[in-house]
Amino acid sequence: MVIFSSEYRRKFIPMSVFLLIFLTVFSNEIFACSCSNSNTATPQDIFNASDAVFRGSVIDVDDSSDKDIYALFEVETSWKGVRQDKLIVRTDKTSCGINFKKGEKYLLWLDSSEGHDFKTVPCRIPVGDSGSFLQSRPELPLKSVLLDFPVPKKNGTVSDKDQTDSESSSFSRDLVLVVSASVVSVIFVLIIAGIAFFFWQRKR
Repeated sequence: MVIFSSEYRRKFIPMSVFLLIFLTVFSNEIFACSCSNSNTATPQDIFNASDAVFRGSVIDVDDSSDKDIYALFEVETSWKGVRQDKLIVRTDKTSCGINFKKGEKYLLWLDSSEGHDFKTVPCRIPVGDSGSFLQSRPELPLKSVLLDFPVPKKNGTVSDKDQTDSESSSFSRDLVLVVSASVVSVIFVLIIAGIAFFFWQRKR
């Protein structure tokens, strides 16, 4: 049986506390939505990758779904993919989604979404002067439309394809988070075990 000396405890406990705090912060970073891989995309890159680019104000928000938020927008200016004065945007109820607020204005770079107008894409934020880039692009004419809002449900759910896409995306994110948390836990245990073994060896 190994009996830890007071000197061992004096060195080991503070180091363990430090490592625990460090790994806790690191774990929080894993669970947060990180956009580090997208910080080199220029406005032209994001524009080309998007199905719709517009600026508009949120008229209403429907957050009754368990996984998604739907926002009804009044379009002010459209540069790509939008030719009507109102449209519905879907976003995830995760840290990668957008917390749309009624009355606020947004500049959005979106993908098309079957069953609704468009959906947000995590980390689709260009680096550089988006305003100057968009000013150089022609604005699209808008026609007036009427939309049903909140989004009509089919048998209490959104369209089958959208529901499948949402569930698949959510499952992928959950799997990544579980794996990441497991890796962090294993690293933490190995570090603690290594420190304990090191001091144990010194006492032999």
